[in-house]
Amino acid sequence: MLARRHHTPPTAPARDATVAILTGFWFEALCYADAYAAQRPELLDRAMLDTPEEAVRLIRVQIRTTHRS
Repeated sequence: MLARRHHTPPTAPARDATVAILTGFWFEALCYADAYAAQRPELLDRAMLDTPEEAVRLIRVQIRTTHRS
């Protein structure tokens, strides 16, 4: 009698998980319709920046462009 061979599914190639790790500083710009409303704020912009200085610069640009009189 022949021995029965077990079928093993092909294994996926090993994936380097380190490429999926992002480092940096998140910048998010949100728009609140009403401070007392039950709705969530709307996400206007989201970016990952290399340094906190870049995040501060982007915040200042956002403030200047949205609060012109």
